Amino acid sequence: MIKNAFTDYIKATNLNGSQKANSYIKALDILSSLIKHEPYGFNDCKDIWKVESVERLYQLYVFVLQQSKKKDNNLWEIEGIAKSYLANRPTHKFKV
Repeated sequence: MIKNAFTDYIKATNLNGSQKANSYIKALDILSSLIKHEPYGFNDCKDIWKVESVERLYQLYVFVLQQSKKKDNNLWEIEGIAKSYLANRPTHKFKV
């Protein structure tokens, strides 16, 4: 996934002036940090912006969604990373 192309896409699909698109981009950057800290089988996704397989991104999306539903024992409770990025479910619809 190329960061510039995704940034253009996500900004085009959100309202002008909305910070939602920037939040998605920041969340993906944080997700890369989480995977670098503990990959849980997603070693190939450490640099989220270089993943080319839509299927693989979808697998990661499903895993993150499952983790975000856990109130306790979220696998990615890491000091220094805001829990709001771990606790809030992704809201963008992922289309395969």
